[in-house]
Amino acid sequence: MAIGDASFVDDIRRRTIELIGRYKKQDDVSLRDVRVTIEPERVLAETASSLGVEPEVFKVRRRNSVLRAVAARMLCKYAGLTQREAADVLQVSSSAAISKQQQRLSRELAENRKLRRQLGELEACLGTMTRAC
Repeated sequence: MAIGDASFVDDIRRRTIELIGRYKKQDDVSLRDVRVTIEPERVLAETASSLGVEPEVFKVRRRNSVLRAVAARMLCKYAGLTQREAADVLQVSSSAAISKQQQRLSRELAENRKLRRQLGELEACLGTMTRAC
């Protein structure tokens, strides 16, 4: 769980147990402080614009589509959401489903140069949010 002296490890264990008691599901527990940098709706709007689709598309299940996976990645990275929170926004069943989509997206990015370019442009846009996207 943690590496350090006994008092540090005990403190981390105590904090983790406290957090687990507050949440319904174990995957909701996080010791890190996540700061929201961009509103989730804005992230979805920019992602949809970059991919040439409507934001509602991210909430629809489609076979062999990476749209939801891209949206989930952007929500986690730029809106500061956990995978579980991203799953709720995208109306996906669980954080495990988001994780599987991320794995598939990584494989797709390795093979698809156009998608890598689109994702790079989108990340540059969301990373700065100072220029027109």
